[in-house]
Amino acid sequence: MLGRKHYFAAQSLLQSTTMERTLPDVLVLPANDVPPTLSAWLHERGANALLVSVEQMDDGRLVLQSLPDVDPTLVARIRKMLAEHADVLRRLA
Repeated sequence: MLGRKHYFAAQSLLQSTTMERTLPDVLVLPANDVPPTLSAWLHERGANALLVSVEQMDDGRLVLQSLPDVDPTLVARIRKMLAEHADVLRRLA
């Protein structure tokens, strides 16, 4: 059984492989909409691009965890593989 965080990640990846999307794959926040704590957290990591896991807790808080050991090219390969096998994955779900 997948944990809540992993289920949403898998569901999101599956949904992103379909042509009919209800939400955009990318969320762009204007600089003035980024909370100061998030801005400082990103600045401390010293990178313009960072892979992050986002989990919404039952009380509504968001937990962001950096994934520094994940190669960004791996994510692209996974998305490509999911797109190639989307029909089979949907049947398994």
